[in-house]
Amino acid sequence: MKQATKAIIRNRILPLRLLQDKTFELSKNIPQMIKSINEIIGVKETPKTLGGYYPIKGELNILPILRHFYDDAWTIGLPQTGAKNTPLNFVCWQNLSLSELTKGKFSIPTPSGSLVYPNVLLVPLVGFTDSCGRLGYGGGYYDKTLRLLRQLKVLDVAIGIAYEMQRCEFIPFEDNDEPLDAIVTENRVYQKLYSI
Repeated sequence: MKQATKAIIRNRILPLRLLQDKTFELSKNIPQMIKSINEIIGVKETPKTLGGYYPIKGELNILPILRHFYDDAWTIGLPQTGAKNTPLNFVCWQNLSLSELTKGKFSIPTPSGSLVYPNVLLVPLVGFTDSCGRLGYGGGYYDKTLRLLRQLKVLDVAIGIAYEMQRCEFIPFEDNDEPLDAIVTENRVYQKLYSI
């Protein structure tokens, strides 16, 4: 039942997200989103490693956000998808050069650098709740990754990046679903107040 409900939510949101992506004004919204992310992170001493993502399928384009943190001396990592039921590996994206990327699993652009362990993670999503619950595509990659990075005590904060229109009143969460610490949209910041 929960999987069926999640599928219905995905089928409702994904086409709308594609439309939102076509009309979203990056230059208008990204500066405030960067400010919000900086407020969540606070002052960071070394190491400063940010795990991001290359936007696909209408995901909010965070490339300007990654550039901002790269210019502020952060190491940037992009996910590399491995076998099913395994966590993502984050690979260092040197110089943020698009020509350095190759198509990985699911045709997602991936760098070919060394592995990094992000202490701040920007996470794409399909839907979210006010309490920072996240609905992804259903493969469990980010849930496993968040769990592993938290167990290793590497991850300081996981921040979902979304359009406000991806907010859901209800998502049926399961025990293996990992919540985020915060979610940043073009309109506001949601912070985790309690466990889901």
